[in-house]
Amino acid sequence: MGMRCLFLQMQHYGETQGAIAIQPFCESVANIVWAPGVMAIGPGNNGVTAGGKTPVITINAPAPAFYGQAIKDLAIPEAEIEMVVDRNMRVWVTQVRQAPGHFSVGPPPVNAIPGFLHKTPLNLTKSRVIMIRGLGDIDELCAYIPGPGEDVIVSQPNGSILSHAAAWCRLRGYSYTITDLSKHLAAFVGDCRDVWLHEPSRGWLLSRDMGATPEATGPIDNFRGSYFRGLEHALQTCNPEVLRSRWVAAIPFEMYATNQIVSRELAALAGVFTGTMVRTIVASCVDAVWRAFSPTSRTEFGTSAAVYGMDATNLTNDDVMSTLLAIFDRDGGGIQRLQTHADTPLRQWQWRHILGEAFSLMSAFGLRDRDKTVSIAMSLLSCMQAMRPMLEDVFGVDPLAEAEDLDPSNEWVATARMWATCLRMLQDMPGGFSDELVAW
Repeated sequence: MGMRCLFLQMQHYGETQGAIAIQPFCESVANIVWAPGVMAIGPGNNGVTAGGKTPVITINAPAPAFYGQAIKDLAIPEAEIEMVVDRNMRVWVTQVRQAPGHFSVGPPPVNAIPGFLHKTPLNLTKSRVIMIRGLGDIDELCAYIPGPGEDVIVSQPNGSILSHAAAWCRLRGYSYTITDLSKHLAAFVGDCRDVWLHEPSRGWLLSRDMGATPEATGPIDNFRGSYFRGLEHALQTCNPEVLRSRWVAAIPFEMYATNQIVSRELAALAGVFTGTMVRTIVASCVDAVWRAFSPTSRTEFGTSAAVYGMDATNLTNDDVMSTLLAIFDRDGGGIQRLQTHADTPLRQWQWRHILGEAFSLMSAFGLRDRDKTVSIAMSLLSCMQAMRPMLEDVFGVDPLAEAEDLDPSNEWVATARMWATCLRMLQDMPGGFSDELVAW
């Protein structure tokens, strides 16, 4: 019945010579669309392509290594590759389809929204606005024939830069934005002024007067609220397995900290990683003290006494860090006892420096000083990369290994798995991103 319905629809649209590829259904945790220079990751089977599902992570990334061979075999100039990741983290390539006009996303100006324009500036008041809320609306979009000289802009709340609607816009020379433009235009009812859109940075739109220049964009939006929200969320978790799995967020953190690309989702992931790193550091210190002063702790608390430290540490209490700093203070004598303990290779671990940095990070977080918090977190990450034995001792594995030296073009399966894991982190956060995304 389903096949017959599809055949009839194809006949209705004149696709009498169409071909149908049949695949077994795969219940997916992540949907990925990968094009030259950009990649998007969304939930479920069509979180990127259909829109309407959040969150969607967008990053700049080179195309997979097989991309060149794929477009050669299919004899097409440009393409985008769709993948899904199932519950067992297996990656399936489902489509390679022709789609032109891809680009890398630039840094976002403050108050900008995702999207692109076929010309900038664009007179929004005099443009045809087509709203896309579901797959059914794409039929209307594809059937629409613009009038002579008419500008078309598609408004897709909770869409993505690599959705089917966005691909059609690039093909037809339409503009595209991820927001509800009707709400924006409603604010100008009765106002005789025209509403103009500018694209000062590739992939980001601003509404401003016609006379404004692209250079007057102001600072980059670092989405500090989402960053701190992710950090606070991560501090609530002390489960060792959850902490270990979150260390793959080191890659989005470094992207965020170096402004390679910034989005609300990346900011939240950077916050999650920052909180996870601090939680791991303090728990490791507690674990080291516990094992040094209680030799029987391994038999009492299992193979890793870090579980005790993670469960017992309240990171929101400055007294915990102050107490640990006092123990590791060389002048106090505590550090000598720890260094000589046979079961704890602390000679090569700069515990006091790292714990002091973590204390400073928490102080900056308390003041909501984003720049200082991120800067200290970058310093801590460098320290942790030089102290891999500590991480292996705490978790039994090196949690940085999964994210280290990951080449997206060659290691595309591992890359897809990593970003699917990051997507799950965002889904575990309380609240969501939908209300923030549609706000102008």
